[in-house]
Amino acid sequence: MSISFKIHYITKPNETLYVVFDKGGEVPLTSQEGGFWTGDFKFTPPQHLVWSYVVRDVNNHTDLRQEEVIGTREHDFVTKSDVRDWWYYPWLTEIVEDLTELKKQEEERIHKAEIERMEAEESERRRRAKIEEMEAEEAERKRRAQVEEMEAQEAERRRRAKIEEMEAEEAARKKKKAEEEEAERKRKEEERVASPPLMKSPTPEEKEKKLKIRLCGSESNWDLFKLWTGKACAEVLYDSETDDFDANTFNKCVEGNSSIILFVHSGPYIFGSYTSTALPEIKKGQYVENDRKSFAFSFVNPYDHEPIRYVCDDCKKTLRFFDNDDSENVVGVHNFFTIKKDKEQCIIHKDFTDSYNETTGRGAQMFVRSVEPNTFPCKEIIVVKLVFKKDLGKSTVAH
Repeated sequence: MSISFKIHYITKPNETLYVVFDKGGEVPLTSQEGGFWTGDFKFTPPQHLVWSYVVRDVNNHTDLRQEEVIGTREHDFVTKSDVRDWWYYPWLTEIVEDLTELKKQEEERIHKAEIERMEAEESERRRRAKIEEMEAEEAERKRRAQVEEMEAQEAERRRRAKIEEMEAEEAARKKKKAEEEEAERKRKEEERVASPPLMKSPTPEEKEKKLKIRLCGSESNWDLFKLWTGKACAEVLYDSETDDFDANTFNKCVEGNSSIILFVHSGPYIFGSYTSTALPEIKKGQYVENDRKSFAFSFVNPYDHEPIRYVCDDCKKTLRFFDNDDSENVVGVHNFFTIKKDKEQCIIHKDFTDSYNETTGRGAQMFVRSVEPNTFPCKEIIVVKLVFKKDLGKSTVAH
């Protein structure tokens, strides 16, 4: 059996009409032309049904209004095969709101507003605390900056004072040296006038003295090697004045030796390096490695600085040999210098202070006042082997 519903009711936008039964169940009605709503409900008799009409919100499906009952809205269904319930309603009554629910909602609204107020106060408190914290940090930063500036000014003052002190000492040393040299020149001139030198072959001692001066600039500079190494006798292994100026000749002259000094002469300047470990047979380009006694030195330099030794802090690589057939290079020292076959194109490496303990403040400029990519001219290079006096053998320099 079925019930056919047809009801005239003018709805508002987003509203729809339902039939609701007391025993559960409902029927959505369909809107028709002229403000009518229709629908059908099928069931199995016998049944006693009671129903009413309800208006719902289309979006959230909540009940908005229900009918004001006029007459009996029920029927016993036993034998009838079809029932029509046609009504005309000019309005439907609004569903009465639950005051308890309204009160609860108002309490919730008040509670929410109180929480929001407290949260806003807490947020403002944190904001002010953050501002105070940032202001304190800024004040501390300014204080530290002021302290650092004062410390930097004091450090600069001390540095300038140290430079002035060093310059004064250097000026005094130069003056003393000039006076000694002038006195020595006058003495030699007086000796020459008093007794002209006889033409005779130089003695071994004179040859030795001449070689010391050629190597180091003075005998006193040569004596420093005894202080630095404990050895003061030497044998010349390689001399670019008499030996070919190439990697092959250099390697053959020095391989297999130890305790060697490589002198580099560039105009009036004299510098070089010391290698203590035994040199292997050289077949290809390679470095001397882990020579903890290796050092660099400067005897005569553009700044008239006294002779100085540079301790090697990073001795993983020191003296460098090139391939025998190298057409460009002769010899070098890691992070110090490279001697080229073209003597005018030799270089001092700018990374000198990465390997050596440089204390003068002049860095790699100390040696010839020229650092890569600029070049310097090499006049000659000489290699000698240091030995104790009992090992002199063919030594040409003795203490």
